[in-house]
Amino acid sequence: MKLSEIEEALTLGKCTPELLEQFKAALRRAPKGMRPQHCYTVAAAMPLWQFPMAVELLEYSLELEGTWIDQMRAHNNLADLYERRADYAQAKDHYRLALDDVPPEQKSAYAPDAASRMLVCQLHLDGFSCSEELRHLYEQSQKLDDFSRAFQKCRFYLSLAQILISLHDDDLPAARAAYELAKSILRPGSEGPLTALLKKKHYIESAGATPEALAFLKRIKNQLP
Repeated sequence: MKLSEIEEALTLGKCTPELLEQFKAALRRAPKGMRPQHCYTVAAAMPLWQFPMAVELLEYSLELEGTWIDQMRAHNNLADLYERRADYAQAKDHYRLALDDVPPEQKSAYAPDAASRMLVCQLHLDGFSCSEELRHLYEQSQKLDDFSRAFQKCRFYLSLAQILISLHDDDLPAARAAYELAKSILRPGSEGPLTALLKKKHYIESAGATPEALAFLKRIKNQLP
């Protein structure tokens, strides 16, 4: 089978150990510099129920010779997989490893996005309570550019962090405003600053609200008269 045919089968959920070995063999015919990209793009497109093999493929990509960008993307894709499986400790570790792969002179450009991703994990790890680590990640996330901040998921989880931090600091008006923003994002048909643009690109964004996040909003309502 050609590499492209194997990749299509993998993304359609037809992954088996045998097919994965065929993929690795076919990968040797691809240019060396492109091999990691083949791995992490295919793994990211695989259905979640094939999680173990997607992880195996991403870990394999980390063994290949590639650039720091290849390493960063593989770790980010691993983090995303673990986050979708609600393994927030592993997800946060890989988001941190992704940032570690960025050269020191470029780290400041990537740190805010990494912080916003780790913040989602930290909220769940803390059981939606305020912690110094959450505050640190929230402060780092404030350096996000306007485009990154405009995604519904980013807006939603930043608002949850702001609720917790504002309540901890006895700033009820700020907590209430953040609560109202979070609730507005969850309303059916709610659109963010990027929704229309993303629809044109055939991407439907979501707040990514987990059961734990929804339970937190329901619980916190009584503290915001």
